[in-house]
Amino acid sequence: MAYNEIEAGDKNWLSVLNGNFKQLFQENNYDQFWSRDYVLGNNLSRPNDGNDFALTKFNFVNNFSIIVGRGSITVNQSASDYWESTLTIPWKVSSASLILSDWMTYKGYFKAHHGVSADNTVAISASGKYTNETITANLLIVSQI
Repeated sequence: MAYNEIEAGDKNWLSVLNGNFKQLFQENNYDQFWSRDYVLGNNLSRPNDGNDFALTKFNFVNNFSIIVGRGSITVNQSASDYWESTLTIPWKVSSASLILSDWMTYKGYFKAHHGVSADNTVAISASGKYTNETITANLLIVSQI
C-alpha cells in the first residue's frame, strides 16, 4: 500500500509510512561516517582540538544525497572584513545543490556556495577579522548527482 492510498481512519498508516521510508533509504545509507577526508582552502585550518570539522553523506534513491558537516575550523588570518576560501569534499555535488551554512561567531557570516560545474569544491564567502580563532561551523548540502 502506498502513502497516497491511506484512507481516513486507516490504522495501518504507520507501517505504510515506515515502509516508504525504508524504500527511500538505500541499504548502506551513508558514506564515510564523520569523515575528515577534506581539504580546507586559504585562511582556514584544522584546530586538532578533538572536535575538528567532519562530514557525513547520506545516500537516498535516484542519486539524491544529503551531506552534513559540523565541527571546529580555525581561521588563521583575515585582515579584511570580507574574504573567500574553499572546502574540497570527498564527493561530487551538483551545481543545482542547496547549500546552507553557518558558524557560531558574532563577528561575521560564513556562506558556502557552489559554482556552475558539478565537482567537489565548495566556495566559501565570509566576513569578519580573525587571527587564529577557532569557530564551530555547520554545513548542509542537498544534492542529486
